[in-house]
Amino acid sequence: MPTIITKNFNLKYTLDSGQLFRFQKNKSTYLLQTKDKIFEIKQRKNKLYFQNEKRKFIKNFFRLDEDHEKIINKINKDPIINKAIVKYKGIKIMRQDPWECMIGFLCSSASNIPKIKKNMHLLSKYFGKPTEYNKKTYYAFPEINKINNLTKIKAAATGYRANYIYQVNRIVTKHFFTKLKKQKKAKQELTKLPGIGEKIADCILLFSLNHLDAFPIDTWIRKGLEQYYGLKPKQMRDFAQSYFPQYGGYAQQYLYHYWRNK
Repeated sequence: MPTIITKNFNLKYTLDSGQLFRFQKNKSTYLLQTKDKIFEIKQRKNKLYFQNEKRKFIKNFFRLDEDHEKIINKINKDPIINKAIVKYKGIKIMRQDPWECMIGFLCSSASNIPKIKKNMHLLSKYFGKPTEYNKKTYYAFPEINKINNLTKIKAAATGYRANYIYQVNRIVTKHFFTKLKKQKKAKQELTKLPGIGEKIADCILLFSLNHLDAFPIDTWIRKGLEQYYGLKPKQMRDFAQSYFPQYGGYAQQYLYHYWRNK
């Protein structure tokens, strides 16, 4: 298998940190799907072993090209986050496809990771193209504007989220996402879409649009900021922007994973 020497990267912590939903684990190896890609990857110490995908894509997808130490030094500002960084060193923010990321986090509303994985699998099965890998059939994630049958969306166990998915599928375009990558008011544009509030918008910005300052506030983050930083809900967003201005998303991921697994 091809290999990549890594520094400051932990595959397990990264995949378990709630960013990505189309993957499965078999012993020490992960089978990942994103868009129409499917590949296997595992880590032993500082080496990544992978197959069925190009080295360039792996490096880009897992942000192996960034200065992680610089980012950690920027966010490691107090004993609270330091504990999270020490325990879960190596979490990276993945560079996902914005469309797939958007649908994944629309499915995440009032849900849990096993349920979201099921939703994403069924949406791919009903609307995506089949692909063979190791003599098994998998499904590519549907392209923009292809998730276009409300009955099938509901059959993917999406519940009340089905209408949001159906409407968003009719609205967004590739050009829409291209603009958001460079737009300062990208969050405002995202929250105009059906079913997308501040938290989901921040997840899309952080995990797929390169806005590393985005700071999603979910139940775990809200509880942690209240308990350990003494903040009230109205103070949390301003705190994140001023305390972790440039790399708030990385601070959020470390704190989220630490508090959720405590």
